[in-house]
Amino acid sequence: MTNNDIINAARIEVLKNVIGALIVTHPDPGKLADMLSDMTNYTDKTRMFQRVAPNVREHMRDYAEELIELARDQARQTPPATTPGQ
Repeated sequence: MTNNDIINAARIEVLKNVIGALIVTHPDPGKLADMLSDMTNYTDKTRMFQRVAPNVREHMRDYAEELIELARDQARQTPPATTPGQ
């Protein structure tokens, strides 16, 4: 493993933690799950990742699905946000 591989792996771990934190602290994780799902579907249907190998795209989709499921789980556990004064 090269130094760049180690740095990239560390960056990915940090990003995973940040994304997880954003999901669990988002005021409406259900909407976030919908947005993540829409974005995943969009990138699958476009040529955005045309040059990415099919097995890598599959891993990307799988990870996106994990994030979407995390957001949906959080939505089930989080009471709906209310507007002050309601």
